[in-house]
Amino acid sequence: MAKLAIVKSFTLPLAEVSSLALRTIEGKPQICAIADDSSFIVTAKVSAAGDLGDFERFDMAGIVGADAKNEWEGVAADGEGTLFLLQETGRVLVVAPALDRLLGIIELPPRTGNSGAEGLLLLRNGHVLALNEKNPALLVEYGPPDTVSEGVHPGLFEPAKFHLPSAESSAFVELKSWSVDLEDVSDIAVHDGHLYVVSDASKCIAEIESRLSSDGGEAPIVARWKLPRETKKAEGLLVLEGRTPIVGSDKPNEGEPNVYQ
Repeated sequence: MAKLAIVKSFTLPLAEVSSLALRTIEGKPQICAIADDSSFIVTAKVSAAGDLGDFERFDMAGIVGADAKNEWEGVAADGEGTLFLLQETGRVLVVAPALDRLLGIIELPPRTGNSGAEGLLLLRNGHVLALNEKNPALLVEYGPPDTVSEGVHPGLFEPAKFHLPSAESSAFVELKSWSVDLEDVSDIAVHDGHLYVVSDASKCIAEIESRLSSDGGEAPIVARWKLPRETKKAEGLLVLEGRTPIVGSDKPNEGEPNVYQ
């Protein structure tokens, strides 16, 4: 297994990072970070050299109410910059690009023996992928009632706009799942048609086969990269140009960086 080395590190104004997302605002890339014990979303601009800066904190407490501090474990964005915040319970809060109002809620069903929903990926067909963290580690597809799995393929990645379901269809159902041969899975990311997950327990980033059958089964691992020991409890993942991974740490020591490149 190839080993990754830290090139740069950053300290976002969050005690820890549970998930990361990349979106485009006014034509420029921006990273969004969340924590599972905070009501804040932190945004950071990404320079051409991959540096993070101009951090801003947005308190969601006045927008999403009691859901503001309820174990946020995944964040995703569509092409318009709308954010989707996944709680460990399976509730997805949909927040306007300006992070100033709640647009809707999607409910994902709990799984029997579920260790908690982690990570979130939006699909162009109106479905979503989320991770069952462990026991077992799974990639799970959810969609509106009366829909069926279309499997996974690169043509479904990175929707320009994720169309919110009607109120009566906002309670999604599980459509299909695929097992992942890792001890756990914490976050999910796509870049240039490739699908990646990060594993805290296995201490690696893994590329998953990006074409998965609608019959479910296994999500084969194509490649693995060992994480440096400094990335304590790796929970957040996104991939920049040049297949450059950005990893968020859920348990940094005080004064240590919480995002690594």
